[in-house]
Amino acid sequence: MKNKFKNIIYIVIVISLLVVPFTNTSAKTLYDMNKELENLKNQKRIADNNKKMTEQEIKNVEKSIYDNSVAIENTRNEVKKANEDIEKSTEEIKNKKNETKELLKFLQKSNGENVYLEYIMESDSYTELIYRYSVVNQISSYNNKVMADLEELIKKLEKSKVDLAEKEKKLQNQISELSSKKICLGNKLVGYPDGVTSVEED
Repeated sequence: MKNKFKNIIYIVIVISLLVVPFTNTSAKTLYDMNKELENLKNQKRIADNNKKMTEQEIKNVEKSIYDNSVAIENTRNEVKKANEDIEKSTEEIKNKKNETKELLKFLQKSNGENVYLEYIMESDSYTELIYRYSVVNQISSYNNKVMADLEELIKKLEKSKVDLAEKEKKLQNQISELSSKKICLGNKLVGYPDGVTSVEED
């Protein structure tokens, strides 16, 4: 009976030695799995956060592209208006020059001499002579000033056209850069995982 009792004790000891290491190994593996699951969840949260930030950056880039497209359209409208103003001013200069020439031709033909000179010389007094000279001078100055103003306006409009063309080119370059950035962000976005289900299932 002692042998039997000894055998039972040996069996209990052997079983307890076998059971205790397995229990510890099982608890350690479960702990490691939980820790790994937490790490994966943290990585997922970081990836989701990065994904949201990238999506927001893409939206910002798209808005910038839209704003630049609107600015380009406005610039084109300004160029169109400047061209119309240049044409109108050029036509006004041409008309003004023609009117002045026709007036001078008519006045010279009707009297056969220089009308301005005749007008001045018909003065009855020295005061009237100065007055008439002043009037002729003012008419001539006014015509010259109008034409000079119109020519200055054309120069300004031409410069404005050049400036607007440069502005449009700059905006086009910005759109190209933003489109490239959008493509890079889109590629970056593709690299982020879509869901945490596979992590939780593991």
